[in-house]
Amino acid sequence: MNKDWEIVLKNWADHQKIPPIPKNHETLFEKKLIQVQQKRRFKYGLAASLLLLFGLSTSWILNSGLPTQENIQKFQKAEFQLMQNIDLEFSLLMSLENPNTNEIILSGLKKLNRLQKDYQILYTKLEKNPNQPQFIPALLQNLNLQRELLNTLNQDLTQLKNNSYESL
Repeated sequence: MNKDWEIVLKNWADHQKIPPIPKNHETLFEKKLIQVQQKRRFKYGLAASLLLLFGLSTSWILNSGLPTQENIQKFQKAEFQLMQNIDLEFSLLMSLENPNTNEIILSGLKKLNRLQKDYQILYTKLEKNPNQPQFIPALLQNLNLQRELLNTLNQDLTQLKNNSYESL
């Protein structure tokens, strides 16, 4: 009977041991740290772009009427800034691609393609009717929706990746 208790206590003691730290724990930690730093930089850039977009769109609304050369330049700056953010989000999305996330990425890319087709239609209408200033906020809103879609996809995929990494 005493031996049974010894076996039980030995098994219990074996289960209480701390598992050894993997040899590559430093590199894993550094990778995770770099990812967090990249996210912070990206969020600050995103916040700055949104502030710029908000300021430009507000001044655009206040100066509604026929588009002036100054307003067209403001639109082009905002459009360029949003396009850069969309490209950045898209490259980040493609870096998160793996066999587990292909379905999510494909569904997001279908939505993105629809938004881009709508953007092209709006842009064509603006070129045909340059005296219709209501197309400009619609174009900016479309670009903002594209950026938000990619941002949401990136956040979801990053969270999915982190959850699967933590479950290992």
